[in-house]
Amino acid sequence: MKTFHASITAFILVLALCGAARAADAGNASSDAAGASNLLARVEAHYRAQGDKALAAFSRGGEFREGDLYVYALNTDGVMLASGGSSAVLVGRNVGELIDASGRPFIREIL
Repeated sequence: MKTFHASITAFILVLALCGAARAADAGNASSDAAGASNLLARVEAHYRAQGDKALAAFSRGGEFREGDLYVYALNTDGVMLASGGSSAVLVGRNVGELIDASGRPFIREIL
């Protein structure tokens, strides 16, 4: 659980950053930021209550989706532990060296 505690920090940070970027792009900062904050609060509360069992719920999406936002979790080695979005196909794989369209190792930068 200690290892996952570090990774929950990483995906919470990513969730917050994605929410902020999405809000800025959409021009609807207050409602999108509120949605991201709401999702973040639910994710944190569920993880604190369930520990690693929460990963299954995060992968199902449902209550852990807010519009286009969803939760994903990585461990500190870069292994995708859960995803409620299109990256669900990557669960169980090491994604630490994935690069974006500009060649940046964005996952490594997050970790």
